[in-house]
Amino acid sequence: MKIVAKRERERVNRRTNTENNSVSESIDSSGGVTVFDKVGVFACEPDGSNYDTAPNLLTYMSTLITSFPPLLNSGSVNYSISNSAFNAKLAVTSSGGSSYPRHIDNPLGVKVGDTRKLTVIIYLNPEWRGEHEGNLVLHLENEDVEVTPESGRFVVFWSDVIPHSVTPTNEDFVGEEYDRYALTIWLPTEDVGKIHDEDSKFKDLKV
Repeated sequence: MKIVAKRERERVNRRTNTENNSVSESIDSSGGVTVFDKVGVFACEPDGSNYDTAPNLLTYMSTLITSFPPLLNSGSVNYSISNSAFNAKLAVTSSGGSSYPRHIDNPLGVKVGDTRKLTVIIYLNPEWRGEHEGNLVLHLENEDVEVTPESGRFVVFWSDVIPHSVTPTNEDFVGEEYDRYALTIWLPTEDVGKIHDEDSKFKDLKV
């Protein structure tokens, strides 16, 4: 599945001057939060102004935002995921050894007005091979789960309770053709009580 063609993906990249160095927040075992730069990782926030250069990408985003939350909320458990607001980021992890460390997308929640509950990632790497590396690692309670960034792979996890990281891209493969592209869409919850719930090991961050 190629949601976004390679040529379209590359139009919304660092050559458009719309990408900046990406930053994130790490969290230590005591709950301390540190903001850090992701060295070698660049990001932009695609929106309607990018439609002429990346119509497939914007159409995919629109379809997901309108259809995925109702699907999630229609099950036996209502997660109160909203389709009335969202954040999005197209991140490019440079080839040649770039990575970023363990972090959580929404460590502070309503304390800073952050209601993101669900992280949705689609990988846009049609030429990706295993030796390129740059895998996503989900740091779960009892194990680490490694996910390869194959083209079209769809990954969903809780923004407020799942620490994750990205392993280094392979230093033997250098050049823009080996850059790792990931489109992330964050969906908020309409029930802020679900952020950092009492079953979360990050519950102490809840306000």
